[in-house]
Amino acid sequence: KQSEVINKIERPDLTGLRLDFSQVRGPHLGGLEQLPQLKALSLGYTQVTDPGVIEIAKCTALEDLSIAASDLGENGLV
Repeated sequence: KQSEVINKIERPDLTGLRLDFSQVRGPHLGGLEQLPQLKALSLGYTQVTDPGVIEIAKCTALEDLSIAASDLGENGLV
């Protein structure tokens, strides 16, 4: 299952997650809501596209998002 990346994180107290330069894509981000204290997420140089923003939006505590050189388009940033 594509969301296994996040599901394998057994740290609900995790406040920061760096996935820069990884092969993560939007569907891999399913389960982010299981990290209720996540405040910083870095997805630079990944293949996260506009649909992946749906998963990122579930991070209600998120304060800092880095998407440098990702595959997000204008629709994902609105």
